[in-house]
Amino acid sequence: MGFFGMLPAIAIGPGTYAVSRFLAGFGAGGVFVVYLVHLMEFLTPS
Repeated sequence: MGFFGMLPAIAIGPGTYAVSRFLAGFGAGGVFVVYLVHLMEFLTPS
């Protein structure tokens, strides 16, 4: 998320901005899924 999160700040046009925002969102969605999986691993009763 770090690189693609900062990439829109230096976008040179609307197309570059849209692509960089898409990649940042894709990365954020992946991090959210991994976070939930790890959270449920520790919170489920054993």
